[in-house]
Amino acid sequence: MKKFILLMLIFLTSIAVAYANLSTSNNNKQLAQQVKSFVNKAATYVKQHGKLNAFCAFHQKNGEFQKDEFYIFAFVCNDHHNNGFIVADPATPQYIFKNRSHTKVIKGMLKAIKKHPQGVWYKYQWIDPVNKKTVTKNSYIIMLPQETLCIGSGYYQD
Repeated sequence: MKKFILLMLIFLTSIAVAYANLSTSNNNKQLAQQVKSFVNKAATYVKQHGKLNAFCAFHQKNGEFQKDEFYIFAFVCNDHHNNGFIVADPATPQYIFKNRSHTKVIKGMLKAIKKHPQGVWYKYQWIDPVNKKTVTKNSYIIMLPQETLCIGSGYYQD
């Protein structure tokens, strides 16, 4: 009887872990789709209203481009002299108007977007502005070559 109970506990624990992983996977897929739509919406805004208006909109607290944990960040790309120059980042405003091309994250993003300018997912470690802990973040980034601009947004992995 003890063996049966032990086997049932192991079985039920396995099911619970599998369900949790499936639930997390589905949640991440939904978040990924939200992020991709959010970035495409921001790209359309840049094209319709220009970069300067877009940068203002990206930084407007509780505005169209700051929703819950999502926000739009932007940096110069496809420009040999200013790659990695941050022009929008509401979560870390201390980086705005600074060249961050020497950092691991921006270097990686520039390399990834160069290979896939229509859009690429990039995974890295970043500080979650809500809980102030370093966690894995998945960001979707696209290049707007006419604007020499890359824009993106991401979600923090569970």
